[in-house]
Amino acid sequence: MIAARITANWRGNPAEINNISAPIDRRATWRLALIAWLFGSLRWLWLESWIGPVSDYGWPALAIVMGAFDAIFAVVMSRVERGQRFRAWPLAIRCGIILCGCEWFRGRVFMDGYPWFMPAQPLIDFPWLAQGADVIGAAGLGIIPGLISGALASMIEPRQTHWRAGAIATAACVALALSYGFFNSAPVAIDNADMFKVLVIQTNVAQSNKMAPTRAMQQEQFDNAFTATTDALAELKSRSITPDLIAWPETVLPGVGLESDAIMLQREQGLWPADNFTSQLENMVNQCGAPLLVGSGAYEGLRIEGNRYVWKKHFNSGYLLKSGGRHERVDKVVLTPFGETMPYISYWKALEQAMLDFGGRGMEFDLSTGERPRTLSLQAASRRISIAVPICFEDTVSRATRSLVNADDGADVIVNLSNDGWFGSFDPARRHHEQAARWRCVELRRSMLRVVNTGISGAFDTHGARVESSLPSQRSAWMLASLPLERTRTIFATIGDVFSWTMFLASFLMYCFPNIHKSSLRSAGLVASAIVAGFLIVGCSDTKQGKLPSWSSKDQSVSPENDASLSRKFTTKAPIPVSNSSDWARNARLVLDEASRNTDRALRAHSIEAMQYDMTIFEPAVRRGLADREPSVRFVSAMCVAKLRMEGVGPLLEPLKLDPNDSVRAAAILALSRSGADVNPSPLAAMILSPSAELRGNAAMVLGELGNKTALPLLKEATRQPMARANPAAIRIVNLQIAEAMVQLGDQEEIEPVHAALFFRSDQSECIELACEIASRLRDQAALPMLQRLIEADGADIRPIEIRLFAAIAACKIMNPAPLGLAELGVIASRDPSVRVRTLGAKLLGVVGGSETEATLSKLLRDREPEVQIAAAGSILRRQSHSSAAQNTPVQTPAEPVSVDTNHSNIQLPR
Repeated sequence: MIAARITANWRGNPAEINNISAPIDRRATWRLALIAWLFGSLRWLWLESWIGPVSDYGWPALAIVMGAFDAIFAVVMSRVERGQRFRAWPLAIRCGIILCGCEWFRGRVFMDGYPWFMPAQPLIDFPWLAQGADVIGAAGLGIIPGLISGALASMIEPRQTHWRAGAIATAACVALALSYGFFNSAPVAIDNADMFKVLVIQTNVAQSNKMAPTRAMQQEQFDNAFTATTDALAELKSRSITPDLIAWPETVLPGVGLESDAIMLQREQGLWPADNFTSQLENMVNQCGAPLLVGSGAYEGLRIEGNRYVWKKHFNSGYLLKSGGRHERVDKVVLTPFGETMPYISYWKALEQAMLDFGGRGMEFDLSTGERPRTLSLQAASRRISIAVPICFEDTVSRATRSLVNADDGADVIVNLSNDGWFGSFDPARRHHEQAARWRCVELRRSMLRVVNTGISGAFDTHGARVESSLPSQRSAWMLASLPLERTRTIFATIGDVFSWTMFLASFLMYCFPNIHKSSLRSAGLVASAIVAGFLIVGCSDTKQGKLPSWSSKDQSVSPENDASLSRKFTTKAPIPVSNSSDWARNARLVLDEASRNTDRALRAHSIEAMQYDMTIFEPAVRRGLADREPSVRFVSAMCVAKLRMEGVGPLLEPLKLDPNDSVRAAAILALSRSGADVNPSPLAAMILSPSAELRGNAAMVLGELGNKTALPLLKEATRQPMARANPAAIRIVNLQIAEAMVQLGDQEEIEPVHAALFFRSDQSECIELACEIASRLRDQAALPMLQRLIEADGADIRPIEIRLFAAIAACKIMNPAPLGLAELGVIASRDPSVRVRTLGAKLLGVVGGSETEATLSKLLRDREPEVQIAAAGSILRRQSHSSAAQNTPVQTPAEPVSVDTNHSNIQLPR
């Protein structure tokens, strides 16, 4: 402002503008820029004084860099004031635009941004002024402090700065913000059923204990948090209160996380803590009935080299631990600049390490970025709730929290897990962290819960106002927070920080072209066009959060719209890493465990099905699968539980009776019935008569497995009920599934449609393949000659290799022992360029047996396609389980091979 006013004073003598004022203006501007830089750096030295104990050199370096933005603001204002183009604009408007643009440059653009101490952040304590953030964001509201300061500064020279017009514009903007806030800050009426009760556990672990913790320190850290939780639960139980969720802060769980391969590694090597902590937490969750959200490190590809741990990826994660040992995980997607990563510099590891040695000796930037934003889901008393979990400082980064809330099907509430132990005894930083985080509530209209080590933990409604008294800082404490659930889609949630980017662009153009020259008009247009084009390219290339590639049950499939297709399109997927161990059974377990955590839902579903021959890995995987966000994975998991008659999973299946997907509900009814629970199967009656081919087919499968013969009339009625929207291919598939169910219920005449399908033309391969699978599941000896004909036909009658493989697999399952002569077909298939053929070849080698095919299966386990690896891993475990059973080795394995019809279930399960 001062630099701008000096310029205005020199303009008092127009005769000297060209000869004297310009050079003096520039000198005055740069002097004042240096003064602004100096005082800005001193201000930042105090604001960031907590960094001193962490990094002696990083503290002043950050202060100097941040202070430079005060100087940038002064330089831009002065240059614009010296020019002619914007001289007619009121100073207040110029100041508002430039302040908003410069602060956005600091908070978002420069080195990925540092959005702390932004101009508008204190306005969160003025509710009416803050509500406009649901349109333009907290950063966009920074224009209001700029307008006010510009209006006040223009009082120095009111005539030359158009003070009156600026004051009117400022008053109008403030009045607009207040009016909008007045009509949008009224509390929304919330029914008690829409209140989310969370037990918040605030720990008080000093950062020094987290930087280099001993075993005793980690044990004490866990014991304190565990004891505080059990004491709080006991008190709530005495008041007849059951929370919907228990929440612990960021990285409060010692160890290597909850990944089964990491825990398995520690258990095999006799290392601490293995599953000591997780078993205690599982017992607590099972007893209290409330899931636990806890922050922890997560390691993928963990192994031991020498006397050190090494890993493929290390994440800062949040785990949602549910009853029965199920858990879901989210990873931090925006790493803290210069705290967990060095923007741009991290591409050059040598330079990064040199800077760490200089400013952060002893620190390591080894965290990986989460693959994509995700939500966690849990079943509360009356509804299913999705949770966005920003970790650490992500709650201060609007784009990070926005992507989390928009992920998957959208979040109902925000729960931030943070560790503010970094701030030491400097409570102003804690209070500002809370202040900055509260803006996410307004921007996205979601309630927020902050669970913070060393405080300040608190709960806030959708207007950023406290709904519970915050816990005191630097103390261990707990609270029960009741959060209102509101699911409004705001403008900001849809468009993001468009307003702030516009202010940044306007500031840039005002700085570059302050004067009116004909030659500069074209340059201004070109620069503006280039910047807008850049924004469009970045915006259009941004991944749509919460969307996964569509997939189908097979190459020749019934699409979700029931349109027959002959798709040969595959999404390229990275192969699953395989260790160099000679123990192929262990390698197979690790491949399947890795696949069960893959982001691709098809791989997760198929890996769970392949694990059924080894209960040591099947049990934890199927528990995760029952809570998976994808209905296809939940369906497969429930069907596997039913097939294996797995015990002790009733609490995991009960929530699925209310699942939003009908097919999952049907599978849950079957699984609960098989576990001995008293379950009402009547919903299946409506499902079997559904006009949806998907649901009708899956309901038929479940009715057949239930074995209740009273369902026969319903199945017959289903064959007569039309499916108006289904195409002929889908109708044939469903009719075959109904025929199988009727045979299972005693109507042996219905085996004829299955036999007839084995003679279909090859262009109806899907029906032939399904008929092969049905014959194998029914142990249909009468089908063996037909299967033999499919395998051995030659000349004009020869069938595609996929059909021959399906027939061979079915024949091997029906015959005991399997004919070893079919192994050659599996070996030939293993060399085929088609992913599907190699996958079927691996499955055939698993059922045909023979030691001579072991080398082929080992090769397929290292295939470049994960689908083939999963099939090979399942075959290896199948052969091992049958070999162990033959030798009377006490291996947990099903009495006979079981198979979930994932290839032809109409819930769109991929091959």
